[in-house]
Amino acid sequence: MKPEDPEQYIRDLERGVSPTPEAAPFPAPSQPFSPASGSPFGGPYSGGPYDGGIGPAGTFRPRRRPGRRMLAWVVAHIVVAAVIIVAVYFFGNPFGATTVHGNLIMENSGAKDTIVCNDGDLKLDGDNNTYIVTGHCRRLGIFGSGNHVTVDSADTISAFGDDNAVIYHSGSPEISKTGNNNTVSHG
Repeated sequence: MKPEDPEQYIRDLERGVSPTPEAAPFPAPSQPFSPASGSPFGGPYSGGPYDGGIGPAGTFRPRRRPGRRMLAWVVAHIVVAAVIIVAVYFFGNPFGATTVHGNLIMENSGAKDTIVCNDGDLKLDGDNNTYIVTGHCRRLGIFGSGNHVTVDSADTISAFGDDNAVIYHSGSPEISKTGNNNTVSHG
């Protein structure tokens, strides 16, 4: 079919109006849609917000940028990470190490443990224990006998009892020993 006026035909196409249904850029649906048939608003489906569909009367609907959805995703992940960090800080390390933030007294016999000391005061009491203390302690006290302790650094190290061995990696701690065969050395 050829139109009488080609320029009018082009103007009609640009406005989305066509003298005949065959000339429409997108055919109209044959039956109306309902909310159950795919349209969230009860009208005919005219493309989703992300698929560049068509709008009313065959007009183009531009794609929406996923800015809000992406922002919500990022915020959700940041919140989850923050909750994990706070839980580890207040409830201890879930990977087997005990964390000291203030004062901690460990009373064991034959234990092997790793302790994270965050400028806290740590008292280790018992016999035949092996401890690895990471981080920095303000005060480290070892009580009992046959204990082996390795510490990154401490301001004060005290060994009370018999046959305790303490090795510190850095710093110049104030050292006090009471008992028999207690050693505190840099290593």
